[in-house]
Amino acid sequence: MNQLRLFLQQARQELLLIGISLILFGLLALFVPGITLTLFAQIIAGLVTLWGIVNIIGSVRRRTHDLWLLGVVTGGLICLIGILGISFPFIIVGTLSALIGVIILLWGLTNIAFSKIFPTGSRGRIRWLASGMISVGVALTLLFFPIGSAQVVVWIIGGYSLVMGISLIGNAWDISKIDQQLNEARTIKKSHDVIDIDE
Repeated sequence: MNQLRLFLQQARQELLLIGISLILFGLLALFVPGITLTLFAQIIAGLVTLWGIVNIIGSVRRRTHDLWLLGVVTGGLICLIGILGISFPFIIVGTLSALIGVIILLWGLTNIAFSKIFPTGSRGRIRWLASGMISVGVALTLLFFPIGSAQVVVWIIGGYSLVMGISLIGNAWDISKIDQQLNEARTIKKSHDVIDIDE
């Protein structure tokens, strides 16, 4: 019982943290979409460039290996892609839109599947099911129109982030209630055990 309560408390904290982060990102994306998109694309491109540099350094260190030169060339090409992404961040946007669409689709399908653990008609089930259906809708929009207006994509992601952030905070609240009910049940069980011992 204590392990379950510990798990619920950790899940609640994680859901709150993710929910608050999504709300902050959503507000940023809705109110300054151009800066958000450019910054996001350049961060990804910077990470790709760093990956290329690490690949080059690792290959040079393993010069005794037969394919070390191939590793250097591969790292150089990865760096070139990263530098192009930093210089022209909107090249990355179309690719990222499709990738984010796939990730959101998987998240939505997971939420729909997870809604089944809640009783039929309960707020928890409705909330998880609704968030899953919204996720699937957003994902299909991103997958079918990946090159569309970058600002609209950022607005969609920003709106999605706000809705999911609020939903996750609601889910954290539900988990908190479940934890409280488990604690009350444990307290009642302990008081019955004490009464049984005294008798």
